[in-house]
Amino acid sequence: SDEEDEELMTHQLMKAAQAGGGAQAFAGAKYAFNMFTSYFCDSVTPAVSAKELMDGEDYENDLMQIIGRITSGADLPGGGIVLSGEKGLIVSGPAGRKFEQLIVVHCSVMARRIFVSEFFHRLFEMESEIDAIQAAISAHIGKPSQLSDIRRRVMEACKQASLLDSLLTQCRSSSSELPDISQKTMEKGKSDPAYEVLLETLNTQDYREELVLRLKDLESLLHCARLGLDSLRENTDVISEMQMFKLQESLQSNTRNLESLFRSNESASSSLQIMQLVIGGSLGFAILDRMTGEWSALDTPWGQTFWKYLVDPFGVWFVVSMTVFVVIVVGLHITMKFMIKQASADMSLRYSLHVRANLHALRQFLKNKVLFSEEAETDVEGNNVYKVSWDEHRSAYGGSPLRVSISVDQGHARLCTVTLQYNRREGSLSVPDVQDRFLRELVDARIIVDESELGDLIRPEAHTFEERVRMAHDEQKSKDRARKLRKRGEDRQAVQIIERRAIRSDGSGLTPRSR
Repeated sequence: SDEEDEELMTHQLMKAAQAGGGAQAFAGAKYAFNMFTSYFCDSVTPAVSAKELMDGEDYENDLMQIIGRITSGADLPGGGIVLSGEKGLIVSGPAGRKFEQLIVVHCSVMARRIFVSEFFHRLFEMESEIDAIQAAISAHIGKPSQLSDIRRRVMEACKQASLLDSLLTQCRSSSSELPDISQKTMEKGKSDPAYEVLLETLNTQDYREELVLRLKDLESLLHCARLGLDSLRENTDVISEMQMFKLQESLQSNTRNLESLFRSNESASSSLQIMQLVIGGSLGFAILDRMTGEWSALDTPWGQTFWKYLVDPFGVWFVVSMTVFVVIVVGLHITMKFMIKQASADMSLRYSLHVRANLHALRQFLKNKVLFSEEAETDVEGNNVYKVSWDEHRSAYGGSPLRVSISVDQGHARLCTVTLQYNRREGSLSVPDVQDRFLRELVDARIIVDESELGDLIRPEAHTFEERVRMAHDEQKSKDRARKLRKRGEDRQAVQIIERRAIRSDGSGLTPRSR
């Protein structure tokens, strides 16, 4: 019916307007005319033919302001003209009203063509941006701060690609449901030659096929752009990894320099300790000289003998002096090497645990320790961190004291970090033994709430000394019992062999008598 046709045409016009509006919102203010508009009129003034209106001068220039560049035009049989442009068309005469459904179909196709054209422009702009980002990546050396700007531009390009993908999906979905010329319009056109002129002039079917191809091309181009963005992200990740690698190398170099500095400080500290001993000894001898006054060893009989045999002969005192010098220098050198060797034997174990802790048990545990360092840090966010350090007795750790430093988050009742320092030359324990013994001490004191949170840091609980003695005693008893049983078994077997031999001898002796 006519009402259904009008409702269908209204729906098609709304969809065409939405597609054109999408193109308008997508393209922004850069393109002024981005909708396809159809103009219906009874007549055109001046009343001239379509060929005269497409004269390339004033008439055509005036029409281009309305429908854009004119692509085709024709005179309609029965009066009127049709002019098709890039952004609209003009139909005059009764054919426009009669074949309105055909014109609506053409408007739907042309509106999507405009959208595809704008999409191509935006896609080319994004590819240009990708090339610019790639150039910035190639020139990033010497500009460390440019990496953040590159990442920002890549994120914006990815955002634009996602928007283009959604728009393209929507356009393909609407294009798959494009209206076709209705059967009723085709029946009307059989008896009216204006219908064939409109089909030939508007060229709707060719535009429709071209639209499908362009959408496939857009899909391929957008996929290539996404691959380019993925490549850019990988390049930025590589740059970031390279910068992190350089930073790590720099940190390692600085760490080596600091380690060399620490070693030189240890050597200087050892030298300072020896110098303090030498200066103390010199000061002691100087005080004795001041107390005894003008005293000399030559005033004593043994001193005169010393002078007579060691000082007075030529060259003897020089040899004695050089010998004493060499002995002192070698002794100091050996002492310094020993002190440096002892200092270099320190091992430091650092653990980041973050396990649940019993603060009350920790306070009771620390009451029995001699603390030499305590720190407390509290910030505006309510974090309360308590740091404490002490030395464990050397008898409990194989002859060397264990220096312990822990940090506790009192607000959340968590044992955060543990640092252990141990001298391997003074003590006899290895790293796993020190670790296991100290953590086992914390578990036994019920400071660590759940032992399973430590994972593999702590070994299964070992047997006590009394249990080991009892187990060794039981093992020895088992061995003795097995030895006795084995001996009894051997004796019993020997008796059985003797008895068999006796039975055989008795049997051989009785046989002649019986005979």
